[in-house]
Amino acid sequence: MRSTRSSPAAERLLRERRLFITGTDTGVGKTRVTAALAREWRRRGEAVVALKPRETGGRDEPGDAGALAAASGWP
Repeated sequence: MRSTRSSPAAERLLRERRLFITGTDTGVGKTRVTAALAREWRRRGEAVVALKPRETGGRDEPGDAGALAAASGWP
């Protein structure tokens, strides 16, 4: 028989809020919307982590991942 009690780690994960933003094409504004939300939540005092798991394009430009890191308050 399984226990109905959750582990402390599972309980913490259940309390954290998550939002997944997706779009149908490149250049539709996913990064802009995500960065704007991250900046607003930070302004409200929330801890924010915005991630871009995959990115294509030039290697010499900061790109979307850099913009999201900055909006999240990460150097």
